[in-house]
Amino acid sequence: MIRVLNIVSGLNNAGTEAVIMNYYRHIDRTKVQFDFLVTDMSKGYYAEEIEALGGKIYRIPGFVHHPFKNMRLRRAILKKYDIAELHAMHVWRYGYCKDAKRCGVKHMIYHVHNAQTDRGIVARHARKVIIKYSDEIVTCSQYAAQQMLGRKADKVVRNGIDAEKYAFDLSKRKAIRLHYEIPDTAYVIGNVGRFAEQKNQAFLVDSFAAAVAVQKDLLLILKGWGELKEVLTEQIRALGIGDRVIFADEYDAAELYSAFDLFAMTSIHEGLPVVAIEAQANGLPVLFSDVITKESGIGGSVDYLPLEKEKWAQAMMKKIPRVPIADFAATGYDIATAAQKRQEEYLRMAEHD
Repeated sequence: MIRVLNIVSGLNNAGTEAVIMNYYRHIDRTKVQFDFLVTDMSKGYYAEEIEALGGKIYRIPGFVHHPFKNMRLRRAILKKYDIAELHAMHVWRYGYCKDAKRCGVKHMIYHVHNAQTDRGIVARHARKVIIKYSDEIVTCSQYAAQQMLGRKADKVVRNGIDAEKYAFDLSKRKAIRLHYEIPDTAYVIGNVGRFAEQKNQAFLVDSFAAAVAVQKDLLLILKGWGELKEVLTEQIRALGIGDRVIFADEYDAAELYSAFDLFAMTSIHEGLPVVAIEAQANGLPVLFSDVITKESGIGGSVDYLPLEKEKWAQAMMKKIPRVPIADFAATGYDIATAAQKRQEEYLRMAEHD
């Protein structure tokens, strides 16, 4: 059995971690085992599951507040591994790539998860270090790699999901709508994601307020967590739409998709959001901001809009029907197939080394 060290900020219930865990659950763990190096000292949403699956978790302090301790500990951990994979939302952890090679890691993988474009002299230096010291650059979308690194990745690793888990379920739809006392005639717009500036739910709420002022049967469901929840709550109150917006804390995303009629994502930057794949697996029509890569559209009804309130308000009022994907496996996002492929790649790395 080989062990792969996954370097990630934390173990929160967020997109990058969800992608890693989807792969982790579906690989043959008698052949490939995942371990985790994190700089978030809290326990983390996925910690118990990781340990139950046989993974090790190394928690070290972040570089910004404890630079010398961070470097000492991460180097000691890197020395234990032949394969390490850095899951990147930006270029600022470039030092891990250089340290990995100096510590004897034989295959250093830089995995781009976001289309963040960092600027300045340090960012340019970071890109050079990443490219020089990474044995392989992989990404969820080539658009994300181009934005972050200024070049295409060596390989696309799909944000695979278990399509059956996210398939439309009429009984769940009825149960959730009954729980929230949502009439059958209501048209429900849904959003799933961290309540953070990147996800831009403030714009979504503003656009929804403009739409519901015209079309009274609209309703918005928000599912997520994050530092801006209170800000959003106050925005909703100030707009006078508190009776038309629900924070759905009682259900998980897989259940909620069936209660939605439309999925809306107004992010200001993304790599390839896994929630976009989940929503389309449910058959939902999707509205994306036009900064989200076209690679996110894998079937059904997908539209990309500029972040202009009037256009979003008009789009929310169209009431587009569900369009199920006839053959989800053909999209390349079926996790069983994707995990098997990635497992074979890890094993080839180990054999080559």
